[in-house]
Amino acid sequence: MSLERKQLQLQPTLVEAPEPRAGGIRTAFRLVTFAESEEESDYEPSEEEQPPASEEEEEEEEEEGEEEEKLFESYTHQEQSEEEVELDWDARWWDSSEDKRRWEKHYRQADAAFRKRFGCAIDTPAQPEVRRKLRREKSRHRAYKLVLAGLVVAYLVQLAVVYSASSWAFSMVAWQPSTSEEMGDAPVDTSEEETVEDTPVSARPVSLLDHQVPEHVRTGLHLCATLSRRVVKSEHDVTATQHALRACDIAVKFAPLKSREGIEAHVLRGDLRSLLSRFDGADEDYKDALTLLLEVESSSIDSKLAPALSQELDLKLVANRWTQMYKTKSFKELRREVKTRAADDNDVNAIGGLAADWLSAFKQKKPVLEVLTLQRSWTLRRLKYEARDDEDDTNPM
Repeated sequence: MSLERKQLQLQPTLVEAPEPRAGGIRTAFRLVTFAESEEESDYEPSEEEQPPASEEEEEEEEEEGEEEEKLFESYTHQEQSEEEVELDWDARWWDSSEDKRRWEKHYRQADAAFRKRFGCAIDTPAQPEVRRKLRREKSRHRAYKLVLAGLVVAYLVQLAVVYSASSWAFSMVAWQPSTSEEMGDAPVDTSEEETVEDTPVSARPVSLLDHQVPEHVRTGLHLCATLSRRVVKSEHDVTATQHALRACDIAVKFAPLKSREGIEAHVLRGDLRSLLSRFDGADEDYKDALTLLLEVESSSIDSKLAPALSQELDLKLVANRWTQMYKTKSFKELRREVKTRAADDNDVNAIGGLAADWLSAFKQKKPVLEVLTLQRSWTLRRLKYEARDDEDDTNPM
């Protein structure tokens, strides 16, 4: 019966072959077909066909099971111990789990803010270096602020000084005119003070016209002249230039019309503007001075103005215009006007001499710098506005 049962179980995988002959056993074995692989085969051995397990294999399996149980027990025991240690550590720092959760939330927020500001975590080892860098940047920003504040303060002080020039001018103490300054070094005979009519006009400390001029007008003229000289000495310093322009504007504003002081104020401001290469403004001031001169001469019968004042003003006008032509490189116009002046004047006055110097410069017989220096000296020359009794009327200086 067992043989028949085996044959029935092998029916799906075996194909019955015809009964072999006595000598054809090998042919029958070739006709037996097997499954392609063990996975595709549905054959399962029965309990009777399985070989009995040996005692050694059973003992090995039991030992492996015991080792696995011991390993699992040690692992679970380790996890329990770690949980207990963690609970003990939490209890050391936090009162409850809610307190720990709040602390973790606050820490994450602080760490995010620190990363956003410094680019690293709050507990990074580079934190001291970041703090040093932050301190250096803070000190540098503080230095920049101090420098900027100093510049702002200096600028405000400069503005205050410039715009307070008028009050500064009027707060000065009494000013001595140029006549008394010239006579300060000369000895004065006190025995002749009683006979004033016998004393020459040049020896009088202050003329009659000076007594009639307000003090602030004389102060303005003095400041304009003094600060203009300071501009030359300081080589066109910005502060000195602003002070001089402000003082000359005040002198022109407060000088009386149709007076010697008005002429002098316009001439002083024209000299300063010509020095600063503001030729149009200088030309306007010189022309205003000539107009005032004609008005004073026509309105006053006993005029004490110097007779050569108009010629000197004309010379300042010409020198200012020729300097402007040279700086704007209008050489053709300059040469044409120089030729005209040289032909008309024929070295009668200083204009003819200046024109002859320019012609020599155009012919390369004289350095241009020398002619320009002479021309600038005419625009900076201080004029004499009053005629003196002991001076010859024909002498222009």
